[in-house]
Amino acid sequence: MFLIWSLSQPQNARYQDKLIQELRELPSDSLNEHGLPRLDVSDKCSYLDAVIKETLRLYAPLPATEPRSALTNTIIDSFQIPANTVAGMPPYVLHRNPTIF
Repeated sequence: MFLIWSLSQPQNARYQDKLIQELRELPSDSLNEHGLPRLDVSDKCSYLDAVIKETLRLYAPLPATEPRSALTNTIIDSFQIPANTVAGMPPYVLHRNPTIF
């Protein structure tokens, strides 16, 4: 749903157009009886793959924090984390970090 919603936004029309172009360039023998790309063909559409992966990055299937703990004292990004401390980062926040993405 997030993919459909995202592509429907006016600011994303260029991505929708590029995706439509990729699908229109598929040979007719790669379509099923309903005019849709067969699964084996859609798996090879590189732009479609990129759109799906970017959507999953921005709208992770598990948007809640994924808690983790270490059995020993650990240093993460210069922060001392004591053993058995539960820590986590919500994918929604992490995946919008401009220094990484």
